[in-house]
Amino acid sequence: MKNVQLFEEFVNEGRLKNKDLKELQNDYYRDAEMSGNKIYVTDENPWDDGEEYTFSWDGENAYCEGGYSDSTYSEPVTNAKEFSRAMDDTNNWE
Repeated sequence: MKNVQLFEEFVNEGRLKNKDLKELQNDYYRDAEMSGNKIYVTDENPWDDGEEYTFSWDGENAYCEGGYSDSTYSEPVTNAKEFSRAMDDTNNWE
């Protein structure tokens, strides 16, 4: 089991680059931060429902936590621009 976990960390490590984080910080969200193998953006709320959401991206998929439930974006998200668009797209979260 430990070998599988190490392999997954190795594969995921290559997905996100510091340039992805810098692009998000400079072009879209100044408060974007990287932790582990994900980039996080907090306090975005495209639904205007008074809740606080945290969006995360692992280089392949986008996730949303908070509000009433946790969701995964229905399409692959492979770059910073797609992640930014996904956070504004209120129709494709499952």
